[in-house]
Amino acid sequence: MTTLPDPASFSTQSWRSPFSALVDIHKSLQLANPGQTEDISKEVTRNVFLNMSAFTGFKASISKSYSNNFHLSHQWAMDQKALPPYGFTALYAQDNLFMQGMMDNTKSFQGILSVNLKPGHQTKIQAQFNNDGESEPVLHIAHDVTNSSSSASIKLVNFSILDRRTTGVVTASYLQSITPKLALGMEGTWARQSTDVPDDFIPTFFAKYSTPSSIFAGQFSPKGGAAMTFWKRISERVEAGVEFQLAARNAAGSGMMMMMGPPKIEGITTVGVKYEYRQACYRAQVDSNGKIGAFFERRILPPLGIQMCAEVDHIKNASKFGVGFSLDIPSDEQIAQSNAQEGAYP
Repeated sequence: MTTLPDPASFSTQSWRSPFSALVDIHKSLQLANPGQTEDISKEVTRNVFLNMSAFTGFKASISKSYSNNFHLSHQWAMDQKALPPYGFTALYAQDNLFMQGMMDNTKSFQGILSVNLKPGHQTKIQAQFNNDGESEPVLHIAHDVTNSSSSASIKLVNFSILDRRTTGVVTASYLQSITPKLALGMEGTWARQSTDVPDDFIPTFFAKYSTPSSIFAGQFSPKGGAAMTFWKRISERVEAGVEFQLAARNAAGSGMMMMMGPPKIEGITTVGVKYEYRQACYRAQVDSNGKIGAFFERRILPPLGIQMCAEVDHIKNASKFGVGFSLDIPSDEQIAQSNAQEGAYP
């Protein structure tokens, strides 16, 4: 007669063994965190290209640090569409807390709050109120979760369930390191601008391949968009980047036949380079549409800096130029720390 095993003989270790083996294999791969999907090409689009630094006309800023945590800033701008004539900014930051408030001459306000609730969890809230009588308020809520090998995020923009139908924008993303060099991910965006329009869903797929001196990143959406970037560190002070964008757009024209016709495929390639020195930084880029841009920033004195930006569009036969100045006044605490560091060297 066959004797059945005693259920008590089954230990927790028996069913934990396969899971523990997977955990051990995962640790042995020594995977790194790949970052968020929104930052998958930041080395090119933010660090090398002029997207975050280009401007036209004249601008100036004066910043005063009252401590390592609290800063105030005044900004002035002339002949600029992206910046108001005057803006005031207050910033407070700690290890797990970041708060920033900005108000311009029209009394439009933008506030940012970022809190690290616990290691690997970050909640960000951004609110914007425009006093122009046309734009609606914008409320942006996001929560990011990161660990040793993956990142996840969920974002809500003007999300509301109080109307007859849910409205707003919801974006969820996940990026996972598969090998020490390769990461794959996906993002989904659901949107409904108002209750009387249908909703829309846009999926996007991501891939990132990294080495110590180069990064290749790509993203693709079945809705008709794709982008690829390549970043290369040429030397300690020189970086270069290439971006290729492909988009499907509806052909211009009127009539039902034109609206139902095939979309027009448009592509643009941009190449840029960045030279960064101790007291200066130079960026330059050129794209396949005949547009050339350059940005130069130099720290003349420890608190005083100058910025110059120029752009030439050969197709439209147009050019733009900008000059800016910045004055950063350190706090007494920062001056004391700087003097202590200088005194430590013979």
